Amino acid sequence: MFMEFWKKANEHTQCSIFGHHYGFYKAASKDKFGSDAHTLQLTLVGRSGVPPPRWLNTLQLLLAKRKGLCIVKNNRILNLYEADFNELKSHVVEGEAMEALVDAKKLPWKSKRLHSS
Repeated sequence: MFMEFWKKANEHTQCSIFGHHYGFYKAASKDKFGSDAHTLQLTLVGRSGVPPPRWLNTLQLLLAKRKGLCIVKNNRILNLYEADFNELKSHVVEGEAMEALVDAKKLPWKSKRLHSS
């Protein structure tokens, strides 16, 4: 799963205030030892619920949707997280949580149809 996720990533994406970029993880995804090490780290974090301290920081961006006053409805707020946190989050949210919601029939019909294929 680690290898699959990072093979699709753009190597030049900077995503960390700590200096890690996608290339760091993309390189690890091409090596069995590197992949196993990162997979183990993410598994330990996921099972223990104790994140690395760098995951507790985020970079918030306020982007204008259109010209005008700088008020909430005219802007979009983005939170940029660490790359490895994004990878774990995408697995949990897009995979396990979505599957649980579909199984529990808690999604609208159109959404279930999108995720059942």
